[in-house]
Amino acid sequence: MTLTIIVILAVAVVLLIAALAILMGLFWRKNRELKQKNDAIIREMYRSQNIIERAVKHGVSRAALFSLLLGVCIVGKAQEECFEYDEDTDAKTIITGLTENGKTATSLTIPSSVTTVNANAFEEASSSLSSLTIDNGGNPTFQSELFGENSNTLTYIDMGNNMSVSNMMTLFKSLGTFKEGTTIVADGFSGEKDVSNDTWKEVTWTNVAYITLPAELIAEQTFGEAEVFGRFRISNATTGVGTTCVQANFYDKDDGSQYLFYVATEVNSGDKEIKVERVRYIKSGEGILMKYREETASYADLNYAGTGISPSSEDTNRYNAKLFKGTIDGITSFPATEMIDTNSDGTPDTEYSNLVLSQGAFHPVNDGGSLPANRAYLQIPTATLNTILATGSKLSIAFPDDDETTAIDPRTSTLDLRSSDMYNLAGQRVGDSYKGIVIVNGKKIIK
Repeated sequence: MTLTIIVILAVAVVLLIAALAILMGLFWRKNRELKQKNDAIIREMYRSQNIIERAVKHGVSRAALFSLLLGVCIVGKAQEECFEYDEDTDAKTIITGLTENGKTATSLTIPSSVTTVNANAFEEASSSLSSLTIDNGGNPTFQSELFGENSNTLTYIDMGNNMSVSNMMTLFKSLGTFKEGTTIVADGFSGEKDVSNDTWKEVTWTNVAYITLPAELIAEQTFGEAEVFGRFRISNATTGVGTTCVQANFYDKDDGSQYLFYVATEVNSGDKEIKVERVRYIKSGEGILMKYREETASYADLNYAGTGISPSSEDTNRYNAKLFKGTIDGITSFPATEMIDTNSDGTPDTEYSNLVLSQGAFHPVNDGGSLPANRAYLQIPTATLNTILATGSKLSIAFPDDDETTAIDPRTSTLDLRSSDMYNLAGQRVGDSYKGIVIVNGKKIIK
């Protein structure tokens, strides 16, 4: 009898433990689902706040945006619940029509997984749909007539940071006439950026109030009455410095840019310094050095100058030194040195060495090297470079004293000029066959 009771109690304990394990599993799964939904809500809150801050910066009413974002369909829901997808294709395609959530939303975000947006995809969109965002990393191909017979109601369009120019232009043209006061933000682009002026002119920019495009994409186009901003980025965020060369003129209208912009005005071999001076006018085709004003800077938006605004006399004089050179299309075969006409008599008379920025420092280039599009490089007399290399291996950028920054020291940012090149005691570059005392990276070696 006692044994039977013990067995029954043991079975009961086992069943109780199993029941508790099942309950704990269900609780864990439910908790995970709630956490995922909570994370989605938090992400959307951050995204919505980002939209608000960026739009407010360009003059859109904060109160109006808060009202708009109340209707965003993805709060507490998966983004996919906004759209109907074609399940028969390998790539994710938004087909004609929206889910019930999408039809009543005031703000929609196209997920980065979407590759194609079919024609008339937003035909059933609510008349209150005001904001359309392409998720960062997304690059969907748009068909024409997205809204079908329903009129376009968008007043805020965020293209994300990975749209191709062709898809971007297709969307702009498919919208037809923009609504009055429309704000457009294109954070970046992928693939080919070469778009002719005629292609831009195919878009009717009437009613666009503000448009922000990567600075590289703006080439003296006409954007109607819109206030145009060019977005500059430093590709290597860890160093806080970068170079640029763009095909349009820009200016720091309110001296509030997150970046500071410089041109090189003098090279001093005695002090081993390159003197740079700040400019607020970014001149088309000129080489420019950029650095963060603060460590938290992510990009700089400057006003497009067009033809109505000219550089100050101070900026003009600083550009005349021409120690920074720019390339809009890039250089596929970079020469280490070039002969330059310094007397303006049509005859090259002085050899100059080319140096490129890498990891926060300028380095002499090797023959046949390359430089990406929209970059700048430093060009100084070879004799000056040889003198510096013969007595040491460091060349400092002499930033103006009043340009405080936490990204890099304004007086001691060093350009590393070390290389395997050899020089004789006269400071002349020599080859491997040279015999005698040579200088390599500031050290004397007997060959």
